[in-house]
This record gives sequence, structure tokens and C-alpha cells, in this order.
Amino acid sequence: MFAKRFRQTLLGVLLFALGLGPRPALAQRQIIKDYLLFATIGVRADHGAEGMHRDVVTVDIDIPGYYRVWPRVLYNSGDQQKNETFYLTVLEPDSSEATPLDPNAGPYKVVPDDPGPPRIEWRDAGLFYFQKGKSTIKMHHYAAIADQYPQFLQEAMQGPESVKIVDSLRLVAEPRADGALALSVQTLHLEPVHGRKRPLSYPGEELTYKMVVTNRYVNDIRFGTLYNLLPDTLRATGFSVDPAAQDGQTLQWNIPRLAPGDSFVVTLRANLPDTLLPGFSAILDSAWIHVPNDTDSTNNVASVSSFVLADTGGNKPLALDVSVQLTATGDTTVLRNGALHPATRPGGQLQYALWVTNHGPDYARNFEAVTALPHGFDLQSTSQAPTRSFGDSVFWFVDSLEPDSTFRVILLGRVARNLPAGDSLLVATAWAHAPRDTVPGNDTDQDTVLVFRPQQPLTDVALRLHTQTDSSAVANGDTTRFARPGETYSVSLAAFNNGPASATDVEVRSILPSLSSLKNARPAPQTVREDTIIWTVDSLGVQDTLRFTLNLSVADTLSPGTYTLPFLASVFASNEIPGSEQNNTASDTVTVIARPKLTDLALAQIIRADSFAVAGTDTSWFVRSGNVYTVTLRVTNVGAFPALGVRVVAVPPEQTASLDNIRPVAEVAFPDSVAWSLDSLATEVSATFQFDVAVPPDMPVGLNKLVNRATVRATNEPPSAHSD
Repeated sequence: MFAKRFRQTLLGVLLFALGLGPRPALAQRQIIKDYLLFATIGVRADHGAEGMHRDVVTVDIDIPGYYRVWPRVLYNSGDQQKNETFYLTVLEPDSSEATPLDPNAGPYKVVPDDPGPPRIEWRDAGLFYFQKGKSTIKMHHYAAIADQYPQFLQEAMQGPESVKIVDSLRLVAEPRADGALALSVQTLHLEPVHGRKRPLSYPGEELTYKMVVTNRYVNDIRFGTLYNLLPDTLRATGFSVDPAAQDGQTLQWNIPRLAPGDSFVVTLRANLPDTLLPGFSAILDSAWIHVPNDTDSTNNVASVSSFVLADTGGNKPLALDVSVQLTATGDTTVLRNGALHPATRPGGQLQYALWVTNHGPDYARNFEAVTALPHGFDLQSTSQAPTRSFGDSVFWFVDSLEPDSTFRVILLGRVARNLPAGDSLLVATAWAHAPRDTVPGNDTDQDTVLVFRPQQPLTDVALRLHTQTDSSAVANGDTTRFARPGETYSVSLAAFNNGPASATDVEVRSILPSLSSLKNARPAPQTVREDTIIWTVDSLGVQDTLRFTLNLSVADTLSPGTYTLPFLASVFASNEIPGSEQNNTASDTVTVIARPKLTDLALAQIIRADSFAVAGTDTSWFVRSGNVYTVTLRVTNVGAFPALGVRVVAVPPEQTASLDNIRPVAEVAFPDSVAWSLDSLATEVSATFQFDVAVPPDMPVGLNKLVNRATVRATNEPPSAHSD
């Protein structure tokens, strides 16, 4: 019966390994690779160390990982002999001794005696990690550790108590798994630190860390471990799940068995000391997990940062009060509703003064002071460079502001001239929100400037525009003016007042076209920005004219083709007659023709064969049937400009067996042609191309003429200059 049972069990394991039969019920899991090992060995309690510790078998592991060891154990004494108990260890390739992941007696997993009639059983001896390479499984009698771990003793050790592994052991790979770890922190404050809102704590406060381990694979997670390295500044005060072990600031939890999709959540509460280093400091908490046979280690580690703020004495910061004041100053003031208001005219200068004051008692740290400027105000300079800007808002980041001190910024600019008719109100707003500010009512301020237009007679201004180029072409009696790349063209503007009154606050604005750059402008403009030029004049008399000239250069790196450069200009006066703006704008177009810079390529072809004859000054080359000759092509740019898009094509004779040894590597290589391409070839530079031609071995008897043809072309070479 025993032999029959053994053969059935062994056959089932072998058929499964070959993919031919069902898996044993004990091993219904996803397998990386299982091992069936053959050995028979026993240990005794009464033969000293030599009898209690025996090498069972050596296994060569291909895939390192966790494997459960199942030995077949013989219980042959019925209940007459007690303490047929043992444990296993693994001697790894690096000579270290491994103990199981699921111990029940210190670091060891004891396989206790199983009373009953004589029989053979598969016993679970523990889950071990096996390194890649050869490891030795060792068997030990329980007597070796019974004094230290007596919980499995059936009676006092006496006599020849023995236990035996017979026939075989199975190493069953632990299923693949994927444990993912997420770590977060919760603090009592979320405040700006270095310009971004971040979790923030004060000395003496509590933080909460949350660790979530999720099973992302199709198999259960078993025997996983979660670790957290708490920062030195923190002391743990409570847990949602008590740790299984703690070593200094390192905490350990045993992850329960997790089905696919399930999670294990641990929250950890920790306190900061009452005194810390002054100012801001960062604290970093780290966590990691260990899951047997994890398929993805990139999601096994997590860390999270938070910040701590202490006052100058290292204590919890006190409250503070930050106030904001914004004051506008124009060219003048006007009386409205019994009060004087800052005022200016269209095009006038305007100044804003921003004061951010910390009234204490503590420092104000890590906040932004913001000024939202009104539409129609053109900011030209600031006394302190802003940290950033967005739309009409300008931002300054303040690292630290002492008690009873003020952060000051002066903003200078001009009011637009083309504001709508009538008086306008320009409203600017400023604010600053500092952490721990207990008086939010004074964090915002605004001021208003009146932009007024004095009562005056209305008039009509107009603009004319003319462009002039250096080049022209005549076709069918018509003259077309154009510019070439790198040439200069001029633009003349004439702004005139048609009357019936003087024009005030006149502004002439020109928009430069792309592919052009300004060389000079007469008279000098008041404002020059990227593609915009602005002249301003206080007044323009009736029938008077203002003239402006711009000289612009066309870009000199244009690809061949025709380009259209539109030029646009406008004029505006503050007392323009409503509805007469149609003559305030003028435009013209400059045509740019970019012709290719032509060059000239020369081609030389050289033949080298195994035989030649000289007659006078001529050399004739000969090649025998079945032999090879070499063709060399040398392309030279003899023109004044670089050759672009160069293509060299060689056509060997019809009597060609093959083309070989083509150098450099050709773009196209067929038995009847070979071609190369170059992006460019500099002037007075040569390029060489070679290939070998194999002559067929069955050429007709007699003299056969072999003609090699070659051509070279460039995209900027005139057809008359093509070389063959």
C-alpha cells in the first residue's frame, strides 16, 4: 500500500511539471517553478550533535524567491515513541543560514510529532527565502532547541527518539504578488511654504501618518511586512494597529493575508517636541513593505514631507497682524464730490506705492504680496523685481518680515491714451495673506485714479503710410517693388490734423511685421517693445503734419520663396471726433523674394581595373570576365555658395553581375543603380563615393565595352550647370 501511494503521489507531481496532469490539492496556486527533490535522511535525539543535525539535500535555484518546503515524513513507531519532532534551516550560497518567514519557536518553525498509526505524511516545514544558486536544506531534531522552546515537548526527551524524511521533499514557490504602498501625512495647518501650500505643524503639535498597503495582483499577499522609519524629531503616541516590533524609530507591522484588491491600513499618530530649531524645517517620514515574491518593487517604498515652523526661541509661533496699504499718485488732483482725488490724463504718468507692514508680535513668513493693476495702466518699472506676474496682477514673494517692519514697492507706468471717451476710473487692488494673521480685515486695500479729459473742441486726425524698397522688377510695363533677404526697406508715416481744432495727446503706433527687425526710427520713439513702436505728441495744430520714418531689415536666412510682410500703423488723439476713426489706420505690404543662391558642382569618375594599356597619353582599362573593377566618383563644389540637397547617382553597365563594397553606405543600392544624398556641400569641398562592379563570368568572347554613367545634382544648381 505504501509503495502504491508513493507512486501515485510522485506521478501526480511529475505530470503537473510537464503540463500533463492535475496539480496536487496542496499546491493549488500560481507556480513560478516548483522543485521535487529526492532524499532520505533522519535525525536522532541520542547521537549527539552529529545525529541531531543532518544535511538533507542540495538544490540549485534558478529563480530566487520564497518557497514553502514540504518534506515527506515517516512516522513508523505508532504512539510508542514520542517527540518525533524536527525543524529545518537552509544554508544559502553565501554560507548564511536562513530560517523561515513563519516561525513558531523563536526563529524556527518546529514540525511537531503527529500521533497516530505508522504512516507517511507531507508536512509543512515553513516558508523560506532561497537565493539564486545552490542551497543546502538541513534537518535538525527538536531536541537541539527543546530546552529553549519547550512548547512542543510531548514528554521529557529520552531514548532513541528519531524522525525521518523519506523519498522526497517539495519546494513549492510562493505565488507572485504585487503589494503597493501609499503614505500620506495630516497636520493641523496647510500654509504657504516657499510659495506653495504645504502641510505645516508647530512645536508640540500632533501629526498623523496614514499607510495603505494594497494588493494589486491576482494572488493573495501572505507573510508581508510593513515598516515605518519615524523622523527623529517625532515620538509615536498611538496606532490604529499596534506594531509587531519596534527598533528605535523603526516600526514594524505584519501585514495580514490580503486578497486581490484588499488593503491594510495603519494610522500612526506622533507628537513634535515643545521646542525646535527656529524658523522653517522639513521632516521626512519613510515607509516600505516587504512582500514575498513581489513582482514590482517600484511601489514598495513611499515617503512624505511636512514642515515645522518655530519662532525665534524655537517655540510655537505667536499670532501676528499684517496690514496692506496701496496709494496712487497721478500728475494732478481733481475735486470731486468735495474731495480731492489723484488724477491724470490719457497718456499721463501714474505711480502706485504698496506698503505691507507686520505689526507683530511674531515674524510673518512665506507669503505673497499682490497688486492687481487696472486695465488701461501700462506698467513700466517696479522698485523691486516681482517674483511673477499673471494677467494684470503682479506678485512678490516675502520670505520673512520682522515685527514692526514694512515691505515697500513703487510701481511706475502710464495710462493708455485710447481709453473710452469721457472720464474713467482706474481701480487698483492689493492684498497679502500671511499665515497666522489674526486681523484679516486689513489685509486688502485699493485706490482709485480719475482719468479725465478736459472739455475741448473735437477734431479729426488721419494717417498715411508708404513703404519703399531698393529692388524692383518690370514685367509688361508694370513695376513691382520688392526686397531681398538682408536688404533694408523704409516706412514713411504722416499723421495730420484735418481740423477744425488742435489735436491733443496724439499717439502714433506702428506694428512691425514678422521677418523684419528695426534698424532705426526718426524721430526717436517714446516706447519700443518687441513688435510695437509708439510716438506721443502733446498737441498737433490744424492742418499740421507729423512725419516719421522707420528703416527695417529683412531677415537674411529665408528659404527660397516669396513672402508678404504686412505693415500696420494707427494714430489717435484724445479729442478725436466720435465716428471719424476710419482714417486713423493705414497699412502697406512689402514683398520679399528670396531666390536660391546658385552654385556649380563638378563630377569626376575614375575607373581602376586589374589591367590597363597606355597609347600616347590615353590610358585604357581592361577587366577580365568574372573579375571586379572599382568605380570612384569625386564631387566638387566649384561654386560660390554651399550646394544644397546634393544627390549623386551612378548607373553601372548592363553587363553587371553585382555591386559590392559600396562606400559610404548608399541611400539606394540596386544591381542597376546606386545613389547617395548629402544635405549640403560647402564651397571648394569634395566628396568621394566608391563601389565595386563584378563582371559576369560568361561575357562574350572578344572586346566588350562597359560604360559607367554618373550624375550629380543640387537643388540650388541651375540646369545648365548639371554635371554628368
